[in-house]
Amino acid sequence: MNRRHVLGIGLILLLTTAAACGTDSGTTSPKAIDGVLLKASDLPDMRLEGEDPAKDAEGFAMILGGPEACSCPSVFKDEISVVTSKLEGFGFKRGYAELWAGAGLHGGAFAAEFDTADHAKAALEYIDSELSRECIDEPFCSRRDKIKNLNIPDFVGLAVTPLRPKEQGRQATLYKFAFRVGANVYGAMDGASGAYDPGTVSQDQALALVQRLYDRVKGREISDVLRSAPPSPTHPIEPEGSPRSA
Repeated sequence: MNRRHVLGIGLILLLTTAAACGTDSGTTSPKAIDGVLLKASDLPDMRLEGEDPAKDAEGFAMILGGPEACSCPSVFKDEISVVTSKLEGFGFKRGYAELWAGAGLHGGAFAAEFDTADHAKAALEYIDSELSRECIDEPFCSRRDKIKNLNIPDFVGLAVTPLRPKEQGRQATLYKFAFRVGANVYGAMDGASGAYDPGTVSQDQALALVQRLYDRVKGREISDVLRSAPPSPTHPIEPEGSPRSA
């Protein structure tokens, strides 16, 4: 079993297969539990689906990369080897990501530690460029709108709205954000999945989520933030949620 397959047991497996990137499972909703970065109260219509720590750049590249980077809660569109090289050049030290899901909804958050604040700034710029790139192997084109947030320093944001044919259901948006705190980069994602009947999340709701994450981590060392992170990937539950109310 090669390294890529082993790492694939974590969130990268979930990102490519979890509920077909959002298709409802029809199972009973499990008990809400908190993640390391997000709390169940942050995403009341979703459940924590998986947690994935990354001890090296390749692991983090695989967790947050792949061809589904547009429609799912991931970031990188470059090949894994390219992302790995970039992250290593930025002095990547460790990372963590968690995935949340509900009925037609995706949520998630990640944290990455770099060796210097300047390297973290460069990593954030790379993340921004990857989020804004044209989607790879995307079934339909998308509208991608930049989002600003004056309340969070060193912030980047994007709203991705697949322009689906009418027979494929209504349009809905997935929001992706990242920000820097010292030598660390954090991210949050919230919005519609690729399900046939996507859920709806407003931009204000998504911005409120990333604001809560920023307030939660801005004054803490990353060692304290990630104190309760699992030592190995977990995906303990098969989530099912209800669509978020308007």
